[in-house]
This record gives sequence, structure tokens and C-alpha cells, in this order.
Amino acid sequence: MGRMTRMAAISIGLLQVLLCRNLYAVNNADQTIATLANELESGDLETAAKRFPDSNSQYVVKHLDAMKRKKLAVGFRAAKLKRTANDELTYETFWVEEDGSKTPEEFDIAKDVHGNWLITNW
Repeated sequence: MGRMTRMAAISIGLLQVLLCRNLYAVNNADQTIATLANELESGDLETAAKRFPDSNSQYVVKHLDAMKRKKLAVGFRAAKLKRTANDELTYETFWVEEDGSKTPEEFDIAKDVHGNWLITNW
């Protein structure tokens, strides 16, 4: 095996590792988002609020009425990955307005120091 062939093989191997790591991160984030949607729908607002790092977001989540919880859960379930940057993922989704129209929205999810995925910007 020549030097260029070995370098190409190493580069391909590194790329595969990075892609697998990124796919694993996205799958875990997707799972967290789905769990959050379930918590919102079931009314487990204390647990759902823990998926947000700031106290303002936690307060808002804890005080959602049933209609807003359902709308938020629908939006989280419809979320699609838009981009990744380091360990932060940006998803795009929508908010269902009173008239039934959909307003495009984005949110970010990132790991905290303990490795838990949190909604950091919404």
C-alpha cells in the first residue's frame, strides 16, 4: 500500500468516525425532543421544564395551558434537523396559530456539562 493510499484510507476512516459520531448525537437529540413532546402532552411539566437550562423558559413551560402544551408538542414532533455546529444542533419546525396557519420556527439543542441534551434557544 503506497503512502497516498494509506493517507486516503486514514482520511476515509476519520470521516466515517466523525459521521458516526454526528449521527449518534443527532439520534440522541431526536430522542430527547420526542421525550419532551411526550412530557408536554402528558402534562409532566416539571420534567419537561428540566430540558431547558434557563429559569425563564422553565417558568414558561411549567405554566403552559393544555392547548399550548399540545401545540408545542406538535411542533417538537415535527422538528427536522437544519444544521449542526460543534455540539449544537438547530432544528426547524412550526407553531400552529389560532387560525390554523403555521409559522416557521427554529430551536437549538445542545449538551450540558453532564451530557444531557437541553433546548438552549427557542
